[in-house]
Amino acid sequence: SSSSLAAFRAASPKPMAASSAGKAGKQSLDDLKSQVVHALETNGVLGQIRAQLRANVYKAIDAEEEPQGATQGPAAKLAKSPAGQLMAEVVAEFLDFYDFRHTLSVLLPEANLPRERRSRAEVAF
Repeated sequence: SSSSLAAFRAASPKPMAASSAGKAGKQSLDDLKSQVVHALETNGVLGQIRAQLRANVYKAIDAEEEPQGATQGPAAKLAKSPAGQLMAEVVAEFLDFYDFRHTLSVLLPEANLPRERRSRAEVAF
């Protein structure tokens, strides 16, 4: 946004005399980093990056492990329970509706849900 850009420009380090560049340069760089982090947190971008990173970490871990399928682990409980499957689909629908894509990308393989799920009307019965 334009206010974030203005804040970034205002926080940009100004050219300094060579004699004062040491300690003052480090301080202005630290201030700039702090302001950028604050702006990214305020805009929600930093949270999205963290969620995407977590989702990709889980994908990498899952790729390294042998697939459990629905025969063992937490996915087995869902496979044995129609109510559990329905609840997992309701949670997936909620995440999809509110555009929590990264969280949904972690839930689907962990709950052994297919990418193509039942329609909202079927889940709502």
